[in-house]
Amino acid sequence: MREALESQELPTIKPDIDNCVKGIFDALNKIAWNDDSQVVALVTRKYYSDHPEIEVKVWKIGEEAQGII
Repeated sequence: MREALESQELPTIKPDIDNCVKGIFDALNKIAWNDDSQVVALVTRKYYSDHPEIEVKVWKIGEEAQGII
C-alpha cells in the first residue's frame, strides 16, 4: 500500500482513464468549450490516493500552458 501511495505503483484497475475523461469532457461542454471536439491536447494520469480528486486545467489555443509537468 505504501508503494501505491508514493506513486511507485500505478493503478491499472478500473475506472478506465478514458471513461473518466469522457465524462469530464461531456460535463464541460458549453462550460469550458462549445464542444469537446475543440480539445486538441490532453495529459491524463491516474494515481492511488487517500484523497481522490480530479483536477482539470483548460487553456485557450495560443495561451501559455504554465505548470504542466
